Amino acid sequence: MKKMNQGIIKKYFTEKKFGFIDGKDDIFFHVSNVKNPNEIQEGKTAEYRIREGGKGPEAYDVKIIEVLNELVEFLDEHVLNLSGISNKEYDQFIDISKNYTKRIQSDVTTTSIRKIYARIINAKNSRDIKTLRPIFAYEAGRKKEEGKMLYVEFMDLLDSLAKKINSDEEVKNFKSFMETIVAYRKYIGK
Repeated sequence: MKKMNQGIIKKYFTEKKFGFIDGKDDIFFHVSNVKNPNEIQEGKTAEYRIREGGKGPEAYDVKIIEVLNELVEFLDEHVLNLSGISNKEYDQFIDISKNYTKRIQSDVTTTSIRKIYARIINAKNSRDIKTLRPIFAYEAGRKKEEGKMLYVEFMDLLDSLAKKINSDEEVKNFKSFMETIVAYRKYIGK
């Protein structure tokens, strides 16, 4: 049996019923090869097998899976506690942040987070970060109306982290996380 691969739904054309999964290379998939087609959404994670199609490799036996909670839970638990961890643990944090950025890329554009990023970077202390919580809520509400649920999820994560911040060290770690997300969002591109 062929092994299962995992990647992020990079692009999905609803009308044409096909899309691409971002794995090692972009892999074509057709909706007829998806076990749970109602869950197809850009930014979601898919497990799939690869076979040779008419125009190159294509995904089949595709299943949209839920890894969101694991990524969000990890980040919510670890972002503020980056000080004193080993280099290996820090690399794990960076890799998970990169995977999370891939996950939210369809809803969180570099343009859409510049304003939030600037406010976070300009914050001087925990109170300054906490005053951003209503802005996170406003941005989430605005994007919810547009159906950008991954953006809403990201704002909810920032809100949760901001609520927990109590020290200058945690402010520094929060800023480091935000810089990582912005950097990888730029790296990933459109």
